[in-house]
Amino acid sequence: MAKRIEAWEIADAVDGVGAFPQIQTHRGGNWNIADPRSAYGLIRWDGLPAKPPPFGKLMLALGARLTDVLSAASISGPGFLVSKRVLQLFAELDLGEHGVYPARVGAGARKSYGYFWVHIANDVAARVDVRSSEYRTMKRPFIRGGKPVRFASATALNKHIVTAERGVRNFVRPTHITLRGAPSTYPDLFRYLDTRLYASERLKAAFDREHVSGVQFRPARISFSAR
Repeated sequence: MAKRIEAWEIADAVDGVGAFPQIQTHRGGNWNIADPRSAYGLIRWDGLPAKPPPFGKLMLALGARLTDVLSAASISGPGFLVSKRVLQLFAELDLGEHGVYPARVGAGARKSYGYFWVHIANDVAARVDVRSSEYRTMKRPFIRGGKPVRFASATALNKHIVTAERGVRNFVRPTHITLRGAPSTYPDLFRYLDTRLYASERLKAAFDREHVSGVQFRPARISFSAR
């Protein structure tokens, strides 16, 4: 039987950061959406960037707070834009497969700060017990609600996802994830299926202890099974 423990969804904070997203524009760099060498092209959900993304200078929006973790409208990928303080905190944790890429954040005409894009490449799909997990389907991604559904196998789930990507507006969100193996065999940050990242209790405790700003946690239902 799977043992249910507390784990967390982790994301950029929406409240208490002033303007959201905090980074809305940039100066310089390469942001050509059709260029695979651009920041858009290099930051993907399937693996690490092949080289440092050409961010240029990421500009803090008017009214936005400079927090430890910054939300950025133009960066879509599994990771976080973090200060040096958070990067040092990450060094105490097990991030598994990840990459660190420098970025400059500008505030006004003259101020500039050193930040880092930390890209998380830990997709745990191969270790999920799909039959014991629970999901919801919905007509649009990134929304709450939806219809509860279970899948008999990873093959059935993948078939559904492929159908959704071909234009049938029926997306999948996990509501209870059952992972094979002991919790100690997993990193402190990982992803599954969609744009959500999941954090261990250890990571949340470290962030709480250091009062890391610009991030939010929501309880997630994650179990670990010996099967």
